[in-house]
Amino acid sequence: MENQLTSLMKQKYGMTKSSKLVFTEKDTLYTSFRKLADNIYKNGEWSPEDERAAVDTMIRNQQSLPVGQETLTWRSKNTVEPQPLTITIQELSEKEKNFFEARIDSNRSGYKAITTKYDETSGAEEAKENFIFLDPTNKTGTKHNRRYYYNAGSDIYWDGDRVDTRIYFSEGNMNRAIGYDKLQRDILKVYDSRSEELSEEGLSRTYLERLLRDLTNPTYSGQKGWSIFRKNEYGELTDEFLETLPRDESVKYWQVPPTKEQLEEGRYDNFNWRDISTAPNDPNKLNLDKSPYILESADGLSRRFLYPDRIREYRVHNRAVDFINTYIQDTYDVFLQREYEKDIEKQVRASAWQTKKHINKETQELMDHTSLNDHFGFIEVDNHVDLELFGQFEKEMNRISALLPKTQSTADLRLRKLGNYHALGIYHPFTQTIAIDFRDYGDSIGGIGI
Repeated sequence: MENQLTSLMKQKYGMTKSSKLVFTEKDTLYTSFRKLADNIYKNGEWSPEDERAAVDTMIRNQQSLPVGQETLTWRSKNTVEPQPLTITIQELSEKEKNFFEARIDSNRSGYKAITTKYDETSGAEEAKENFIFLDPTNKTGTKHNRRYYYNAGSDIYWDGDRVDTRIYFSEGNMNRAIGYDKLQRDILKVYDSRSEELSEEGLSRTYLERLLRDLTNPTYSGQKGWSIFRKNEYGELTDEFLETLPRDESVKYWQVPPTKEQLEEGRYDNFNWRDISTAPNDPNKLNLDKSPYILESADGLSRRFLYPDRIREYRVHNRAVDFINTYIQDTYDVFLQREYEKDIEKQVRASAWQTKKHINKETQELMDHTSLNDHFGFIEVDNHVDLELFGQFEKEMNRISALLPKTQSTADLRLRKLGNYHALGIYHPFTQTIAIDFRDYGDSIGGIGI
């Protein structure tokens, strides 16, 4: 039976096994994301289809396009409505292989990504090619997914024909490309399943995609991107607290309120206002959507202006950071639980969870007909169990089982000798089995038996 956690990891990321993953107090959102991606890659068996999916995500990250969405659009200057866009990932042709052979390590997997923009109004079509090379030795380093080009001004030829345009290409670490791809797709899948709720909280898919792109950008490693991946303290200020702060009443934030008719005509999205404290009878009002809050230091020597629109931006950013942090922590917990179960499996002999081959006829008949089968998926009774005393145990277990809460899954129950495990009872999550020591008082561990 496949372990449930292993099955979950396979379903989410395509992992076929697991290995230890360690986060420390020094880890930032960026380094935690990178460690998780590396661990996913390390524990999978990846196919060319996985590589193509990773290349597709790399191209979308370069061009700020949604990851994991089949329908893509772009904005044309000539039309109001979004226009269709497609991305196609192809193998390199022999001509392309020959061209890059002298320039790119031949051990790298090479793909061509074609981004095609369509203008349905004019019928025009524009296609651009980008070449991606994935390094299986993962030594591309901080150049991962950086975009370069060979200038047409140089003597560059395609199989004898001089090139008159730039040839764009990128290199990437295989582990980061696949690991980041698996993470981005699953995180956005989780968002999509809760999009209505999260949108109401102010978190858009567009902003989440932007933060995920930054998390895959190697230029933000180290201290350079520390502020991008942490919550902004001003975004944590509540409305109740902000309302206690004074506002900047400079003339530039004054405005005559729109009339009811103007509001109904849609000439103003909204107008949030109040009287000007120094001129309460002035027809102008203070525009609270524009006027900044004034936050003074405790000593009164300095003050900071907090603009309402920036506060909203900070809050969206903090919500995105919280969302990804929660996702990473939940995933980390799954990884830790799987490693814990693997340790348990190593400590416990398999024979304790497998039915013995030679069972007495009377014992087998009791196992087949005991009423405990109503409460457990399978019952195993050791040959040394006193069958008459088992009747007392059966009666007591039926009484207890009626009082216990019900679960969706049913465990197996085995009455075995557990002296080697120094335990009276053990639950084995991998096989969903409960094993208990059946021996009488004085004969089992610590002088106590079931």
